[in-house]
Amino acid sequence: MQQLTCPKCDSKNYEIKMRDNHRVAYCKNCGAYIKNIPVPISEFIWPVGKKFKGKMLRTIPDWYMDWVIENFEDDNLKKKMIEWKKEKEKIQLKIWNEKITK
Repeated sequence: MQQLTCPKCDSKNYEIKMRDNHRVAYCKNCGAYIKNIPVPISEFIWPVGKKFKGKMLRTIPDWYMDWVIENFEDDNLKKKMIEWKKEKEKIQLKIWNEKITK
């Protein structure tokens, strides 16, 4: 993990808290905000709906991903779902290739 420094007190002592879909680093000495730390797409928390709200993308079934991509009007959420679907396909292909080469 990268070493972060507080912009106010120059401390290297920090803690990371989850805020929505971001990991946020705060100084443990003075409490100042340091920076947002990106969350891997697989850990993105789905923010809407009844059935899958609050679930990580990696737990959402393929049929729902396809439905979101075709029907959602929110472009940001569509992009997240498409990004995760591509990442998931890469992971599955890597696993498949490893099985073939064994």
